[in-house]
Amino acid sequence: MEYSLHVPLLLEGGISTITSDSLKTLKRDELENLRVAIDNAGRRSAIAQGLSAPITSLEKLKYSDHTLHILSERIDFNKFAVIGIIKSGVKT
Repeated sequence: MEYSLHVPLLLEGGISTITSDSLKTLKRDELENLRVAIDNAGRRSAIAQGLSAPITSLEKLKYSDHTLHILSERIDFNKFAVIGIIKSGVKT
């Protein structure tokens, strides 16, 4: 999914690793833009897996010890696409 949002972690493209600690370093607008990308990816992932509800969201990541890896591709100066996500960590 393509986005025209200012999210420095994703604008460079490649694999970005996001944890609850790395979320604390973001500015409010960057955090909200990242929320859009993560929450949309979580919804799409739930659909692809046939789940009744998303299991990945920024809010859930914020209060967990999980790590989210996002593969993104830079399209132009301020536009990127999220190619895929994978979450790792201990299931509780």
